[in-house]
Amino acid sequence: MLCVTFTILKEEKFDMQILDIKNLRVDFKKGKQFLNIVSGIDLKIEPAQIVGIAGESGSGKTVSMLSLANLLPSFDCRISYDSYKVNRIKVDDKQIPFFRGRLISYIFQDPVPSLDPMFMIKSQLKEVLSLSSDHSVKNEVMEKLLKSVGLEDAERVLNSYPHQLSGGMAQRVAIAIALASKSKILVADEPTTALDANLKKGILKLLKDLKDENNLSIFFVSHDLEQMFYIADRIYIFYAGMVVEAADASHIKKAPLHPYTAALLKCVPQRGKSSLIQIKGRSPNFTSLPSGCPFHPRCEFMDDICQRMRPPLIEVKKGHFVRCFKVKK
Repeated sequence: MLCVTFTILKEEKFDMQILDIKNLRVDFKKGKQFLNIVSGIDLKIEPAQIVGIAGESGSGKTVSMLSLANLLPSFDCRISYDSYKVNRIKVDDKQIPFFRGRLISYIFQDPVPSLDPMFMIKSQLKEVLSLSSDHSVKNEVMEKLLKSVGLEDAERVLNSYPHQLSGGMAQRVAIAIALASKSKILVADEPTTALDANLKKGILKLLKDLKDENNLSIFFVSHDLEQMFYIADRIYIFYAGMVVEAADASHIKKAPLHPYTAALLKCVPQRGKSSLIQIKGRSPNFTSLPSGCPFHPRCEFMDDICQRMRPPLIEVKKGHFVRCFKVKK
């Protein structure tokens, strides 16, 4: 049974974590064995904070986020942790539908599969709003919610089917539906991937505004570090299912301590530079992870201890955690 224990967090106090999970592990079933995909990570988020989850494809970002609300198929994986704390209530597996909507909501990189093509936006938004209201949901309420996410022509949007909306409009509707449940944590998993540059900027600004207006906590998942530095207060760098560095966004940008983080920063396109830098090699396969530090085959600073032992995650400065033998506490 999935059992989640919560701490009490008064609405007027914002000096505690809204979510604090310790030693999260996710294993996927392959044949008769289980492969460890997420290796004992700690995640923490505070009210009105945006936490960035960054790393290459296949690093465990999305799997970790889906596991927060037990959205992974139980027949195909197993989730474990030492402690899982969030505010107000205690949840077990029978209460997961409430848990998913009221405490954690999701928006994904492609909004179209999130919307039912058979129903107008009005019907889909009303269904979510009705779950948190004892009264019938009026059009005025839905229009106000759509306008809060930047859809000024709210009446037309309400009476549209998903295929009648542009990508940017569909993504804003998906955000509105996520907000309709009044959840305290929003997981935005690559929410701008399918959008052009102008729409990306608009969605990022919208998320920042919603955070400030609603004291909303947001996990922002992306491989785009430029977006991370614009939107995130704190960043976790994932590699091979582990957190290899975690710090405030400004520290990650100005003074990364892990070789992988530094390599990711070098890959960000720069003005005036025509060539793109790539990290040599490929992300490891979970069926055959390297011994020791999983990044050592791609690391220019690798030596014998890196091949033999897995480095622990240590706090080298206040709030700045790194998993590397080359960084001294």
